[in-house]
Amino acid sequence: EWGITKLVFTCYVPNGHGLCRIVDADGVHDFELEGEGSYDSEEVSNLLEDVDIITTNPPFSLFKEFVNHFIGLGKEIHVLGTQLSIYVKEIYTLYRQKKLWLGYTRNKTMMFEVPNEEGYTYKKEVDGKRYGSVAGISWWSSLGKEPEMPTIDTKVQYSPDEYEIYENFDAIHVPAVSKIPMDYDGLMGVPGTYIGVHDDKTFEVVGILNGYGKCEPEKGFYCGEKLPTVNNGKVTMFSGPVLKDENGDFKAIFGRILIKNRKLT
Repeated sequence: EWGITKLVFTCYVPNGHGLCRIVDADGVHDFELEGEGSYDSEEVSNLLEDVDIITTNPPFSLFKEFVNHFIGLGKEIHVLGTQLSIYVKEIYTLYRQKKLWLGYTRNKTMMFEVPNEEGYTYKKEVDGKRYGSVAGISWWSSLGKEPEMPTIDTKVQYSPDEYEIYENFDAIHVPAVSKIPMDYDGLMGVPGTYIGVHDDKTFEVVGILNGYGKCEPEKGFYCGEKLPTVNNGKVTMFSGPVLKDENGDFKAIFGRILIKNRKLT
């Protein structure tokens, strides 16, 4: 029905032999691999040579490497990952180039089965099976085209008394998507969850304000003036978004997505 002629499943086995299953017109073929089955090994690359689409739940610690590897090979990808990956330079670059976007499932808490043995934490148990959970999970995809999101209209109006300006960067701090002022024509720093509801017709994603070691505004990576921020009594120089706390000390804020209202510029 979908026009699929072949499925290739590979499984990584640390310090052992990876596994493979191929399903095609000739039936089902199961066999062990010579190596561990790492996604970037020559053995797995050869198995996936004629594959068009890669879909899986890759290790989040290797997310950018995994995505870059397969996009570099010209494969379409549709993989699970944390929405906060937008702050990773390589992932944001692909997003900016419209080579990668979020799929239909965005910023959800997802359940997964874990082994029923000591050492594995779990959230709930159903019919003898244990399930853990991970929050903020989305499908990242280069397949087809990016889903169009509904128009955003928070009905919120800007008031200088309601919004702080970063101490080291000329943008207002918007604490939540629901607080985006619709009549503000300058830069706004919104949380990473904004990417999941991005309304491209109304707002332009200008870039990311974060504590990057190298600032590259032309590529969308912005930094502010480095200021001495206080965290748990320790002072750290920080070039990401900075506000003042109730004691007047500089405090570092988690990275922000910089947006601007297209209709007001």
